[in-house]
Amino acid sequence: VAGNIGVPVLNSYIEIMENKDIPELIVLELSSFQLESTYSLYLEVATVLNISEDHLDRYRDLLEYAYIKANIFNNCKTQIINKDDVIVSTMLRTNLKHKTFSENSGADFSLSIKNNKQYISHNGQIIIDCSKLQLVGKHNYLNVAASLALLEAVGINISNEILLRSLYAFAGLEHRMQKILVYKDVTYIEDSKGTNVGAVVAGVDGLSMPVHLILGGDGKGQDFAPLKGLVHKKCKSVAVIGKDKLEILKVLEELSLPIANCETLEDAVVFCHKQAHAGDCVVLSPACASWDMFDNYKHRAEVFVNCINALIGAKR
Repeated sequence: VAGNIGVPVLNSYIEIMENKDIPELIVLELSSFQLESTYSLYLEVATVLNISEDHLDRYRDLLEYAYIKANIFNNCKTQIINKDDVIVSTMLRTNLKHKTFSENSGADFSLSIKNNKQYISHNGQIIIDCSKLQLVGKHNYLNVAASLALLEAVGINISNEILLRSLYAFAGLEHRMQKILVYKDVTYIEDSKGTNVGAVVAGVDGLSMPVHLILGGDGKGQDFAPLKGLVHKKCKSVAVIGKDKLEILKVLEELSLPIANCETLEDAVVFCHKQAHAGDCVVLSPACASWDMFDNYKHRAEVFVNCINALIGAKR
């Protein structure tokens, strides 16, 4: 596993060559920056999970950003297509094999509900009980569906018991809608990797609990308007920090819920902690980069977690 996820592709390649230990499967997460100059990478299967505004301080508009993302399909054999994303759906290439995923029926992999419980289905047959997953949120269930489609495309038996046990045990990656702890029935979730509006909308909208949300940082030229509908639908309170907080506050100004203009992340955590009641969740999902206030997104996450531990430790 390498790429934008944190392990440089070339470092991994050199290690493989030096050890003469060729893995059965190589999984790469590639950013648009990497895909700008990638032309000779031949892939068995590839996917673009979704397209939402990001890096518009680098690209002219959303379409140029999407065009660069679509480079991942240039030399692949099979495409995995998100049927729910209008822009990704247009990336379908008729000369390639493809599989689809969706939160609705009609895709190869889809979400379904039976007896008020959510499942992942494959060609109409239930294969995953979402209640057994450690991951939280509908967007993560769709990530699981996409992952199963990727695996099936390279010939892996997705009903394999070892695979399913591993999937049910997987608690998620650090900094991506990661459940930190539950205290007095309030859940604390850290999503410092949620650095664009689309990621935050997808992640927070998929939560089943009322949300106390921490937003803000360096917006990278994004339009924050989609946050208004999300906050109205899902949030009981919001705390805003960082360089572009006034832009976010302007988008949210007409909403009738507690909204705090905070100087520090610590202030924001304290505000949301005080607002939260049993059954709620406090979520750091900033929709912005971290560079205006922190060394990086990991540093931002560390401050968030330390503040929660300090608050709860004082009450124990």
